[in-house]
Amino acid sequence: LAWVFTGMGPQWWAMGRQLFEHDPIYREVIEQCDRELSKHVDWSLIEEMNAAEADSKMSDTWLAQPANFAVQIALAAMWRARGIVPDAIVGHSTGEVAAFYAAGVYTLEQAVKVVVHRSRLQQKLVDTGTMLAVSLSEAEALKRVKPYGDRVSVAAVNSPTAITLAGDQDALAELAAKLQAEQLFAKF
Repeated sequence: LAWVFTGMGPQWWAMGRQLFEHDPIYREVIEQCDRELSKHVDWSLIEEMNAAEADSKMSDTWLAQPANFAVQIALAAMWRARGIVPDAIVGHSTGEVAAFYAAGVYTLEQAVKVVVHRSRLQQKLVDTGTMLAVSLSEAEALKRVKPYGDRVSVAAVNSPTAITLAGDQDALAELAAKLQAEQLFAKF
């Protein structure tokens, strides 16, 4: 059994609110996260997670990443309490910090500090570029981005033929059009 921690979307927030109301283990972990976060931020995780959908800021990086972290470790605590223990733990993207915490690599204090600073840094980059998923080898991706100089780079090698490119919106749009014209997968 492996636990995989990754980014989460808005569909998780409704579930999280219900669990907060009905599951004492989940609620206790969220409350612990809220207390630890309050040492670094001037907002309440619990208030933000329970905000009305119209007022929600959950799509903002500064909040989404700490909230994702808290939800994931609260879910892990629920699983452990019910006897579900993983043989392996994997983290990807925003789930890496939760995976490190669940694996015992970070304390809660360390994990919260990492997730807060990571989310703050990434918030500074909002609207400065975008990402493009492409079906290319790493070598081919490097070749394709070279003409764009520092406007486009290989951001992640997710598998031998799944690459994430990052950079300037216009440059990536031009590259996406070229790849699609060749009937190669390219999706923002």
